[in-house]
Amino acid sequence: MEEIVRIHVKLLSKETGKPLSGKAYRVKFYDKDAFKDDLLGESDLTAQGMAILSISKKDYTSLDSPFEEHPDIYFVLYKEGKEIYKSPVAESVHLEDQLGYPDTLGLDFDMGSFLV
Repeated sequence: MEEIVRIHVKLLSKETGKPLSGKAYRVKFYDKDAFKDDLLGESDLTAQGMAILSISKKDYTSLDSPFEEHPDIYFVLYKEGKEIYKSPVAESVHLEDQLGYPDTLGLDFDMGSFLV
């Protein structure tokens, strides 16, 4: 059985410090690769400003990186379809070393909180 990893990030307004939320926002998570970055998935923002995505190893293994063990993860924040923020890349993330999350079986990778 393939282990599931939950990736999450919290996004806050740099003007107010309050969570970003609402239908205008969308977050896409990527694995940076040599030729073409892999879209891991996308998420709306919760009322608390959280974007959450669950993936498995097959989601970040692609033809240009078939033996990739440790993905290079970043996210892009869109507002009304327009890119407004691109995060730094978290390089060679050892997903198997992440702590489990209590509400379900799997691992948890917290990218942190960002002021946007």
